[in-house]
Amino acid sequence: MQAWLALALLLAAGQHEPAATVTATAPTEAALYVVHHLDVLSFPNSMKSRARTGAHIPTDYGFIDFKPIGSKGDVGAYANEGSWFFAVRVIHDRGNNKLLCIKDMAVNGSDEATYPLEVRLGSDGLFHSTGIVPSPVAYEGCYLEGAVD
Repeated sequence: MQAWLALALLLAAGQHEPAATVTATAPTEAALYVVHHLDVLSFPNSMKSRARTGAHIPTDYGFIDFKPIGSKGDVGAYANEGSWFFAVRVIHDRGNNKLLCIKDMAVNGSDEATYPLEVRLGSDGLFHSTGIVPSPVAYEGCYLEGAVD
């Protein structure tokens, strides 16, 4: 838990270590690192409709209070005064390539999407969608438990 707190404080302070030197020792730490470096403009999601120059990661779109959820290492957060929820789980971690589970939903229940997403770490330090559609077996591991309190 101390490593989780140290990483959270480091990210909150805006000091990002290069991806190559970050060692996530728990699934939650890995998901936290990925979500703070996830280019949300590289795949379809609710934030893409609000795209603006220089805004690429969830924190740029108001998702600022990330918390662990469930028992599988998921990380989630609310935005827009609690009206929108976004969460990430790392299903498979292959270094710079990862298979994620994304949950993007309106809290009022009017819109919800949960899907696997393959990403690759780019030279800009962000994880970008590869555009590869994960195999149907990936959907079996793509579910997220609970919600952020």
